Amino acid sequence: MVGGVLFVSTGLGQIAAIEAATGKTIWSYDPKSYVGGKAPMYGYTHRGVAYWAGGAGVAPRIVWGSVDGYLMALDAKTGKLVEEFGTKGVVDLGADWKAGVERYLFVVTSAPVIVRDVVVVGSGLSDVRGPKASMPPGTVRGYDVRTGKKVWDFNTVHGKGEVGNETWLEESWKTSRGVSAWAPQWGRRTGLCVSSIEYAFERLLWRESAWGQSIWDECCLC
Repeated sequence: MVGGVLFVSTGLGQIAAIEAATGKTIWSYDPKSYVGGKAPMYGYTHRGVAYWAGGAGVAPRIVWGSVDGYLMALDAKTGKLVEEFGTKGVVDLGADWKAGVERYLFVVTSAPVIVRDVVVVGSGLSDVRGPKASMPPGTVRGYDVRTGKKVWDFNTVHGKGEVGNETWLEESWKTSRGVSAWAPQWGRRTGLCVSSIEYAFERLLWRESAWGQSIWDECCLC
């Protein structure tokens, strides 16, 4: 809630601004993520939006990831897509995927976090289907909150030459492993994992195994 206005999302990824005192809907926006005809991997689930207070000459914005894999920005006052962000308010999170990747296996259910004017957005993948060529990557990404231009990538499965690549034996890093960052990208302990990304500069700060060498080998790279 900001200034007496609640900004909420539905399971379908519809966004609304609601007057907290009265419950009156000020505006609503429907990205129509359900039109594709195929439900996303986890069904229709959504956990919220991010609010950006704006800057010099730029109005406040609502930013969120959709259940069908897009990053969107609305004017917080009007509920209209921000034309200057991405392509008329929309960034396709699958734009740089290789051929053959299936979009329905990718979802963004958690609200992004905005740090130093960078929108940090994670991903949701299936971690029970096993590695397959059609699985999208679980990359965490940072986008300029004003323009929608990508600032950096943080690979959850580290590529050749990246720190941690040596832990993926027999070149298993070449195939998406279902390693995602579905929870909000906060510098805090969430479940088994400890996360701390220097969001605007994409530096590897530290590496921690949450339970030592557990059966799941819950290793956190940040």
